[in-house]
Formats: sequence, structure tokens, C-alpha cells
Amino acid sequence: MSDFRIDKIEPELNSIYKMTKSSDSAFKIIISIATLFFILQLAGCKKDNPTPVASTSVDWSTNGPYGGQITALAVNSSAIFAGTFNKGVFRSINNGSIWTPVNTGLANLSINSFTNSGGIIFVGTKAGVFSSTNSGNSWAAMNTGLTNQSIYSLASSGSSIFVGTGGGGVFLSSNNGNNWTPVNTGLTDQTIFSLAISGNNIFAGTGTGVFLSTNNGDSWTKVFFTSSVVSFLTMSSETIFAGIDGGIFRSINNGGSWTSISTGLTNPFITSLSVSDTSIFAGGSDGISRSTDNGNSWTSVNTGLTNQSITSFAVNGSVVFTGTFGGGVFLSTNSGSSWTPINTGLAGQAILSLAVSGNTIFTGTGADGIFLSTDNGNSWTPASAGLTDLFVSSIAVNGSTIFAGTGAGVFISTDNGNSWTPVNNGLTTNHSISSLAVSRSTIFAGTGGDGVFLSINNGSSWLPVNTGLTNQTINSLAVDGSTIFAGTDSGVFLSSNNGSSWTSVNTGLTNQSISSFAISGSTIFAGTYVNGVFLSTNSGVSWTQISTGMTNKIVLSLVVSGDTIFAGTDGGVFLSTNNGTSWTHVNNGSTNQFISCFAVSGTTMFAGTGGGVFIRQL
Repeated sequence: MSDFRIDKIEPELNSIYKMTKSSDSAFKIIISIATLFFILQLAGCKKDNPTPVASTSVDWSTNGPYGGQITALAVNSSAIFAGTFNKGVFRSINNGSIWTPVNTGLANLSINSFTNSGGIIFVGTKAGVFSSTNSGNSWAAMNTGLTNQSIYSLASSGSSIFVGTGGGGVFLSSNNGNNWTPVNTGLTDQTIFSLAISGNNIFAGTGTGVFLSTNNGDSWTKVFFTSSVVSFLTMSSETIFAGIDGGIFRSINNGGSWTSISTGLTNPFITSLSVSDTSIFAGGSDGISRSTDNGNSWTSVNTGLTNQSITSFAVNGSVVFTGTFGGGVFLSTNSGSSWTPINTGLAGQAILSLAVSGNTIFTGTGADGIFLSTDNGNSWTPASAGLTDLFVSSIAVNGSTIFAGTGAGVFISTDNGNSWTPVNNGLTTNHSISSLAVSRSTIFAGTGGDGVFLSINNGSSWLPVNTGLTNQTINSLAVDGSTIFAGTDSGVFLSSNNGSSWTSVNTGLTNQSISSFAISGSTIFAGTYVNGVFLSTNSGVSWTQISTGMTNKIVLSLVVSGDTIFAGTDGGVFLSTNNGTSWTHVNNGSTNQFISCFAVSGTTMFAGTGGGVFIRQL
């Protein structure tokens, strides 16, 4: 009944995610990666540590799906480290088979970069640099002299450690990070996205080109001019490679001249580069390309990559790791010819939607498509074959057919999620689906600006049904027999004729920004983004606020199970057993209290959060 719209919190999210498929902005790295991570913080992760509230003793637990937004990777002699957005650092000591969070001492969990220096690992965050001398068991802040603590990049050589910042240029430490000194003479662009070191040469990638220092940062000279962000730099012997929004460039003379080497690249928007033996790997928004001839030609190597939004690489001998946006970490032991996900224990996925079909639980994520579980949530399997958009805001079931609403329209599966087919005939060019609802043989699709569409043939064709719908940005849909409710930022609209016409029904609604619905018999509940829950016992003719005991009234989702109502907020789950007259907080065991959606299967409750699916017995 309630499919959370992550773009309700930030309308730009869906369009920003799509921007990684094109290359039309000089600042795409900032917009499509850093900004998207920021929006996900608001939408999916911002209440990881909410103010403690009294709770019942019933516990929640989670087994994923794991993965999440990987922002950086690093290896040392004993472990591999994965930096995430807003979940901190995870460590694996068995080549990625199992991951464990290692965040003791980290004051900020948004990780942008790593480097190793003399057995010490350094991590760059939005709150400066932290170092660990015990392989991540604990971290200490190392920010003396750092006047800009928004760290984008790190690099080290010998006793010198360099940090690139978001607007403060480059800083140097020669004493393991105890003190930092700005080294920016000649650096006319001081937003440093990438750093690379070769011998005495230090290269800095910015939004306007590459700068070179040959004297440990004392002075800089611009050696590569571009209007695109230089997202990643990497070295192979005497050769430097620069990845930009426009392909890859190579210099064999310390940046004196550059040659475009993008033959074979399927997408010129490069977000990461790395070298492993004789292979060079380039990551972008459409997966990984590999070159075995020093960049003269490239071949796509994406077998097994269920998420192809690449953010980072790390190399450990013959093993290559890649981090993705939303899909966690993948491993290759054959130079990229095939990849395997290695996410057990990593950050949970940002969950947007849940649905039950028989013994199968489906969940839609914000950046990694659909997962399914056939063992009541104990394990999850990717199920996104055929999806061209991995932003799955809603899932609905109609008999043996599963519908998925995405940023690219509606997809259906008739084989329990093994494959998906787009069904968008009749939908407008704005295919962003915010909500789905099923009434017998009729499917309703709510969109992010074009109102409601109806299909009476299992999605083969769609018709707009918007007469009287004065706000066509649909947050949620619910069906009760022949009555359909649409939740918008202008309140509730009702149709009693299959969507042919709509009437506003808002009497008593003191807040009309409707996030979700739940129906129990003749009673309908409406969740709002500000004022908690409202109840109507007369098909929406009038509403009464029922939020007593709700210490958090930002309601994102609702579900009814028997005589119990559950409300998901951005501060956890609330429960009512008296038709909403009073509410109790029920969050023991939930490490992420941003509750975007619910589903019930038998005696098991599933709650989708900003960090995976949590499970509770009813």
C-alpha cells in the first residue's frame, strides 16, 4: 500500500542517477556521485543513530540484502578496506568473503579515499583525515593544520602524504599526518578530485585539468587543460592515465603532452582507473573496460557485474576488487574476465519497496535493482535481469505477475523475478513511477508528475486517468474494492470509477503532504510527511489525526496486520493496537531506523530501511 518515494525527500535524486548515463556536464563527478551520495544520506541513511526512545522488547534482525554505496577501496598486507557513504569503513581479512565494520574513532562515516603509508592506513572523510596503526581496529583524527577538512583524495610516497580537498587545494604532511601544510602555489583550481605520484612527480586532477609538481608540492604547473572533471589518475611505470568525462588520456612524458585513448570504450564517462599487472581497468557508469595494450584499445569486461555503476578499484596481487554504487564489492581472479559479488556483512542496501508473492519476498533498492528471498529473508538473491533502471521505487503483485516501478517505467516478470520486460506502451515520456496498486485485473501506476495511469491488460498498454486530479505528482496509491486513493502533496484524491474522475477529500487533514496509505476494513489510514497519521472511517470524507505517542511524525510507510497498525518513520517503527489511538516505539535490534516500506508474510513482518531489510515476528 505504501511505496516510499526517495525522490520525495529530494526530487533531484532520480534525474541525478540517470545523469551518469550521459556526458553533458563538466561537473558531473560532483553532481552524479558526490551529490547523489549526499541525497542518499538525507533519504536512506540520515537516522542511523536516532535519539533513543523507549521501545518494546521484540527484536528486529537483518540478513541484508548487502552491498551499499562503495566510495573507495584499499588493500594492505593483511586486509582489504571498503569505504562507504555514511556507513564508514568495512574490513575483510579473507579476500572479501566476510566484511566487518571498523569505525571506532571515526567521527564521520562518509568515506571518500584511502592511502597506505609505512604500515599506517589513512582515510579521507567529510570531517578530515583519520589514521589507523592497527589495521582499522581504531582510528585517530589527524587534522592539525587542515584548514579544509572535506577530503576528496589521498596519495602517499615515502614519508610524504598528500590530501586533496574540496576547495582548499592540496595539503602535505611529512610526519604521518600529525601536521599538515597547504602546498598550493600555482594551483589555480583547488578542488582536487584525484592525486597520483610517480617518483618525484605529483599529479593533481581537478575540474579544469591536471597539475604537476616536481618539488613535493612546493609549486604546481598545469599540464593538461580540459573543461571536464579529472576524476581519476593512475600510474603505470612512466605512463600516467587521466580519466575524465570524455574518455581517457595518456601521457608518456610527465604530462608534457597527452593523447586520447578511448577506442572501444562504451561510455566515455570515467569514474575510476587502476592497473593490475599488464591490464588497465577503467570504470564508469556502464561497467568496466580493460586494456592489455597500454590503453590503445579497450574491451568491456562485465560478466557477473549485476551493478555496473563503478566507483573504485583495488588490486591485491592477481585479485582485482571493484566497488559499485549500490551493488557493493565485486571480485575478479581472472583479470576481469568475470566478476563475483562479495558482500556478506557489508552495508545493507537502501530499500525502497517490498512485496510478497507466495513464498517469495521481493525488495526494490535505490541503486541496485531487485532482490528476492525464498527463505523468509535469511538470504537474498539479485533478481534484476532485464531491468534497464535499477532505481526500483515500487513493486506490486497480480497473481503470477510481478510489476516493478522504476525511473524508466514499469517492468513485469512472469517467472518469479528471473527476468523482467518493460511494459510502457501509453506511458508519457516521464516514465518515473512512484507507486503501483492492483485491483483485480486492473493495475494503477502513479508517476512523478504525470498523474495516474491505468492498465486493464497486465501492463501491455496504459491510459492516463487524471480528470479532477489537480496535483499529478503521486506519492502513493491504495485500492479498496472499487475505490482508489491517491496521495499527493495537495492531499488525498479519491476515485470511485476506476480513475475516470477524481475528487479531493481533505476535510480534517491538517497536513496534506501524503506519503502512504493502509486500509483495514472500512478504515483508511494516511501517513503524512509532517503530522503523523490520520484516520478516516467514511472513505476519506473526513479525517482525524491519530498520532498520540508518535515521537516522530515524519511518516514514510504504513501497513496493517490483523488489529495492529505499523507506521514507519525516519526515526523507526511505531505500533498501534487500538486503531491508532496510541502508538508505541518498537525498534530493538534495528540499526537503521529510516523505514521506507513494509510487507507481511504469514507471521513475519519485513521493514525496508536505509540499510537493508529488517525482520520481526508478529
